[in-house]
Amino acid sequence: VEIESQNSTIGTLAASAISSSIENVHVYNAEMSGTSSATVGGIIGQAALNTTISTVSFNNGRIENSDASSVGSIAGDIRTSTTIKAAAANNVNIKAQSSVGGIVGAAMQSTVSDSHANGEFSAENTVGGIVGNNNATVVDKCIFDGTVNVSEASWSGLSAAGIVGSLEADWSGSKNAIITNNIANGTVMRNIICRRLRPSIIAASSISSGMVSK
Repeated sequence: VEIESQNSTIGTLAASAISSSIENVHVYNAEMSGTSSATVGGIIGQAALNTTISTVSFNNGRIENSDASSVGSIAGDIRTSTTIKAAAANNVNIKAQSSVGGIVGAAMQSTVSDSHANGEFSAENTVGGIVGNNNATVVDKCIFDGTVNVSEASWSGLSAAGIVGSLEADWSGSKNAIITNNIANGTVMRNIICRRLRPSIIAASSISSGMVSK
């Protein structure tokens, strides 16, 4: 898939999905490359409004776009009560500008659960083994066992971790844990494992092991 400058959302199955149900989709040996500030997903570019994505996988794939933000093996961006469940990213290599995730690049008010990612995920900043940038999204029972790379600090420092690269503020005052029962067993390259959590986010019950390296 060639990513061109006029593209805003890109996926191998669909650029966007709204109030949709996607099941049993498996992509093998896909290559997606170009130079565009697009939102890019290995399967769906952007999913919204109660879309459900389940039992899907992106295998032996490569996504490379130095200008892209919100890039993930399954979806580039999810929001408004979208659910991803039982998704797998196997032997995936992603290189983009920011907000890169093994499953989802950026997630807002949604759920990612029972999913697994391995491979190498790289950006200038904000990279997570499961979700790159998380805004009030539940991440539960996910496993990451690959490598996360960041290369350039933003105003708030480096944001990289085995599960979620960056947790945004939840000003609703909710005390519910949103990052639960996850395992990260991989390598985080470059200085810091995770940025300081902002107010009203409770992250609990995650198990992590592996290596942090400069």
